[in-house]
Amino acid sequence: MNKIIKITSAVLGLTISSAVFSATCSTSGYDPSSYPKGSEYPAVGVPTTFYHDTRHVDYSGKKATFSTSTGFMGWDEYNYQDFKWRAKESITFTTRGPHWVTVKDPLSAKTICNDVSVQNKPKMSLLSFSSSNRTAKISYTVDEYSKFAKENKSMAIVFRWRSDFYGTTGSAGGVTINGLSGTVTGNISVPGGDDLYEIDAVLSDGTYTAAVNLGYIRTQGDSNRPCERCNKN
Repeated sequence: MNKIIKITSAVLGLTISSAVFSATCSTSGYDPSSYPKGSEYPAVGVPTTFYHDTRHVDYSGKKATFSTSTGFMGWDEYNYQDFKWRAKESITFTTRGPHWVTVKDPLSAKTICNDVSVQNKPKMSLLSFSSSNRTAKISYTVDEYSKFAKENKSMAIVFRWRSDFYGTTGSAGGVTINGLSGTVTGNISVPGGDDLYEIDAVLSDGTYTAAVNLGYIRTQGDSNRPCERCNKN
């Protein structure tokens, strides 16, 4: 059974509503499988390619039928490449939550189902940045249907520096986030020397990343290249 759940929340006096779809292979009468393959965590509104591979049997001229929990249907003819027959389809989901994708094998007539978790990509916004104090205040949002959120893994906003003088890059520290949304303040560390460092913040949810440029930190000192072992662009 497919369900649409309405979630509402009040933010700064405004009401925000978003539809969450709920359907799995099991609840829809299908046996869960690893096919059709594609991203386990497709993003809302982003086309994602799903495919069905088969070997040893000639699928020449045959077409696979793809369908989704939202009613989408598509067809693709199998092509032979790299010792396998492959059919594929680009699918776009417009609602978050548990979904499924199926493919019907034209020879066996069996419908194969795979569960996916459709999510919004993570977001970050810079609230304040102090180059003198070397601190940044950032707000963030991570979707509950993302990989790390579903696996209950810890997440962190990571700071990165890039030397404007030498082109080297390195870690500038980070701050662990608690909860799927909130505001954090983190301390930023740079190697020093006579240099100008560009600072970025990056947040990963296990599949997608959000990045925001924080600004620059100017340092003074000797002119030795910072972090000889760091990456060089």
